[in-house]
Amino acid sequence: MRLACLLLFVAAPTLAAEPASYARPELLIEAAELQTKLGSQPRTLRNMTEEEARQAPPPLTLLDVRSAEEFKRGTIASAQRINVGEWKAAFRGGQDAAAWSKRLSEVLLAPNSTVIVFDDAVTPNAARAWWILKYWGVEDVRLLNGGVKAWRAAGSKLSLPTKAKTITQFTATPHPERLATADEVMACIGKGDAEACLIDTRTTGEHTAGYIPTACHTDWQEYVDPATGKIRSPEQLEELLARADFDRQRRTIAYCQSGGRASVVAFATELMGGRDVANYFGSWGEWSRLPEVPIARPGK
Repeated sequence: MRLACLLLFVAAPTLAAEPASYARPELLIEAAELQTKLGSQPRTLRNMTEEEARQAPPPLTLLDVRSAEEFKRGTIASAQRINVGEWKAAFRGGQDAAAWSKRLSEVLLAPNSTVIVFDDAVTPNAARAWWILKYWGVEDVRLLNGGVKAWRAAGSKLSLPTKAKTITQFTATPHPERLATADEVMACIGKGDAEACLIDTRTTGEHTAGYIPTACHTDWQEYVDPATGKIRSPEQLEELLARADFDRQRRTIAYCQSGGRASVVAFATELMGGRDVANYFGSWGEWSRLPEVPIARPGK
C-alpha cells in the first residue's frame, strides 16, 4: 500500500507538468515562423492567376493595418496596407457580398491564400480585419502574434512598401453565424445566460455606466501582454475566460462599442476552442440608441 502511494506521488507531477496549449494555434503565427515561411516563398510581388495558384503552394498574403504614415516608413516583406476604418464602414451588416468579393480580390494574392494580419501588436484593428475576413469566408487567416513589435524583437527588419498587381478572383461568402444582431442579443437576454455567454469587452468605467443584461465583463486589454504585444498565454486566457463564464460548447457573443475590441475577445475565445463565437458588431453604439431595450448597471 505504501509502495502504491509512493508511485502515485511520483507520477502525479509528470501529468501536471504537461504545458497548456491553445486549442486552435493555427489562428496565430509567431514572428520566427513567419520569417521561415517568407524565406521559402517565391519572390513574386504580383498576384497569382487561378492556374498558377493550382500549381503552386498557397502564397502568403500579408495585410498591414497600421496607419498610412507607418506603412510608408516600412512594412513586412511585400505586405499591402488595408484601411480598417474603411472596412468597418463598408461592412454594413455583412450584406453586400459582391462588393466584398471585389474588395478582397484586390488584396488577396490567391483565392486560397494564407492571410496574415498585423499591427504594431495584437490590437482591435488587427482583430477586426481578421474577423471580417473570416466572416466573408477566407479560410486561413492568422494574426501575427505581437505584430511589428515581435517582428523587430525577432531580429527582422521592415522593408519599403511594394505595389502588387491584382488579378485574383475571390468570391466572398458570408458566414452569418459569426455576426450577432440586436434581435439575437435581446432573445438571449429573455432566455437568461443559459442561452449564450455574453461578454462586455469594454473598460470597467464603460461597463459601470451601463451594460447589456446578463453580460459578464472582461476588459479586452487584459487579453494582450503590454510588454510583448502578444496574446496572453493559454493559462492566462483560461483564467480570463473563466471570469466571463466562457463555455466552449455554448454560443459566445462579444461586444464593445463598435465591434473592434470585441473582435480581440472573439479571437481569443476561438483560439481557446470556442465552437460558436459571434461578434455583436453593432455593439453598445447601436444598443444604447435602440428604444426600449434593457440596460443594466452594477448593483442595480
